[in-house]
Amino acid sequence: MIYFDNAATTFPKPKIVYNEMDSFYRENGVNSGRGSYKKAALADDLINETRLLIKKIVGLNEDYKVILNSSATESINLILKGLDWKPGDVICYTPFEHNAVLRTLYYLDEKEQVELVQIPFNRSTLELEKDKFINKIDNRNVKMFVFTQISNVIGNELPLRDIIEIKDRMDALLLVDGAQAAGLTNPPKDGIDYYIFAGHKTLYGPFGIGGFLINKNAVKPEPLLHGGSGSDSELKDMPDHLPTKYEAGSPNILAISGLNAALKWLLEIGVNNIYNHKKALTEKLIKELNEFFDIKLYLPRNLDKHIGIVSVKFSSQSPTEINKILNENYDISVRTGLHCSPEIHKFLGSYPEGLVRFSLGYFNTFDQIEVLKDSLNEFII
Repeated sequence: MIYFDNAATTFPKPKIVYNEMDSFYRENGVNSGRGSYKKAALADDLINETRLLIKKIVGLNEDYKVILNSSATESINLILKGLDWKPGDVICYTPFEHNAVLRTLYYLDEKEQVELVQIPFNRSTLELEKDKFINKIDNRNVKMFVFTQISNVIGNELPLRDIIEIKDRMDALLLVDGAQAAGLTNPPKDGIDYYIFAGHKTLYGPFGIGGFLINKNAVKPEPLLHGGSGSDSELKDMPDHLPTKYEAGSPNILAISGLNAALKWLLEIGVNNIYNHKKALTEKLIKELNEFFDIKLYLPRNLDKHIGIVSVKFSSQSPTEINKILNENYDISVRTGLHCSPEIHKFLGSYPEGLVRFSLGYFNTFDQIEVLKDSLNEFII
């Protein structure tokens, strides 16, 4: 199989991830924070080390604490549902947001009567229309900006520094969805209140582990989950200190051991080396796809701020048909449809049918792109 669906989850994982998960869980699969014996202490050490590795990989400053939970989706729900919203509070979001963000925002719109304002981007260049946006929110009660770092449909890096500048002037909060970026490209070191990461995507870890980094000066949301914390058991409420406030229940030590191994692998390979390899693959993929008159590529104007993901439309066949041909005839795996991000497809004009998405990872090769090109040559008109 040639796998071009790395935006959904990176695959395969580094061998060290499989090996470490197997050996750690067999030899040390005990509960963390629930005992003072040797194996429990080793589990504690693993979790603490993983937090430090995440901070090192993401690159935010020392003002941030790392919260671990099951996924980026849980983190987004925890933060957005845990804040104190008032009717009329404005949340600004981009058209590039994943449904993990969008559906939570729609819930708040209905439940809390907040006002959702979409941040304007140019339809041709996919660049932020900064002046238009500032005028749009002038004298509005903006409480939060929600901003994805890299689109899971287009692969464009969004201008975080511009949004940080605007949100600082308005004294608003900023949530950044780094699911497609953590471990690939760093955000600014400060100015972000909540930074979301997904262990199984560009961090090359397993499913079942994700989380967020929270600035010590950010508003602290109410916990989404309540339960055992391994300490402060006499309290009726969740302990107020971080990270315990947001980590009810037994930690997924198996998934954490895999993420720990993946983070060490990332540091050994070098984040810049991974970025450069993926960038080179992206450039080759664009070059080869551009040779087909039947294929329309959806790309930002500034390709320096683009990596890893190329979504296209075939004029002769539907995305579903293309997926079927590539899968059944050539064993090439891609993702078609709306990619859990309907707003960007409405923005691009590809709704409701969607597009064919090719998303690259570190373990893809230039030869695989050549195979894709040869395969397309066999059936594209």
